Amino acid sequence: VLTTTATQKHIDDAMASLKTWAANATKGLKDGSPRVFLVGRELEVSDDFVLRLAADVDLGYLYNPIRAFYLWNYLAKNHLDNCRWFAKVDADTYVNLPTLSERLRRYFEPDEL
Repeated sequence: VLTTTATQKHIDDAMASLKTWAANATKGLKDGSPRVFLVGRELEVSDDFVLRLAADVDLGYLYNPIRAFYLWNYLAKNHLDNCRWFAKVDADTYVNLPTLSERLRRYFEPDEL
């Protein structure tokens, strides 16, 4: 979840993601580790759920496309070998995880998800 701290509404949207659909992202996983991360350097939440990229600078909502490219670059360079797929959503987006999981099962074996 790419977030910005430009306004209180953006921060509230990010926190709502963590409290709703993202809270269910670890259910059924063997190790229980987070599979949903907020991306932002200035968010005041547990480091377990925040990916703080070294060169990431939150200049507001209009610069999020640049930050998204930076995120994809980071994921490709650092996590390509330990993840089968990645998804990027905005903080004001609700993700139906059961439906996403069902769709992905068409392309991956259950133990690969």
